[in-house]
Amino acid sequence: MWSGIQKARRRFRSKRRKILLYASKLRHKLIHYFAYGARGERAARRYLERRGYYIRHQNWVCDIGELDLVAQLGNQLVFIEVKSRAALVAASFSAVEAVETEKQARLKRLADWYVQDNLPHIKYRRLRRKRFDIVTVLFTSRWGAGKIRHYVNAF
Repeated sequence: MWSGIQKARRRFRSKRRKILLYASKLRHKLIHYFAYGARGERAARRYLERRGYYIRHQNWVCDIGELDLVAQLGNQLVFIEVKSRAALVAASFSAVEAVETEKQARLKRLADWYVQDNLPHIKYRRLRRKRFDIVTVLFTSRWGAGKIRHYVNAF
């Protein structure tokens, strides 16, 4: 026969196990979420380098945000936003839809900050034009290769 204290301890242990299991699953999902982003950026970088882009910076950070990739193609400075999606998520909405007008405005401000921060290098290389591209990476399986789409001059 269980006493009241023993029953309470047993219920507490059971609830504690459930909470720890939930936290473990949540942590696992977050790790995969961030892993998709990092894998997508690496895949996009390789894709662009094979097509003749010179990657100047990856994950360039300033006070107002982050640029995923900054590349150079001829005399153009190309700012690239990388969107990675799992196949199941991509079925509900496209990655290009995730770059809304607010995000586009923020990316344009970030590009202006980048140009001001790297002005001597940009003048030296005579980079006259800015362009904004979106690269989407769709992962069909957990570790499989992704399907890459490049939207040139997206906005």
